[in-house]
Amino acid sequence: GGFSQGGAVAYELALSYPERLGGLFALSTYFATADSIELSDANRNLPIFIGHGRFDQIVMERLGQTAHQTLQNLGFEPEYQSYGMEHSLCLEEVRDLDGFLAKRVTEAK
Repeated sequence: GGFSQGGAVAYELALSYPERLGGLFALSTYFATADSIELSDANRNLPIFIGHGRFDQIVMERLGQTAHQTLQNLGFEPEYQSYGMEHSLCLEEVRDLDGFLAKRVTEAK
């Protein structure tokens, strides 16, 4: 997973990675390679968590929403959460991400 530009890289790497991954998180970011990505069959059911600030002036929330919609159109079921913050992290987002990651670890056991 990743934040901002790191999230854009995470989308490309996780969704094209040839071996099964446990999940993907993308925070305050956009899906830069949505039009060119070659999706991996191994990660067609990858759990995805998207978090974005409603007041983000660096990566506008509509870009996060567009990534969410694009992923749905590709057959994924991403979880999308928005938060009352700018281009940063907040405690609520960290807690939601922690829950997402804890569930992935539990499923992997």
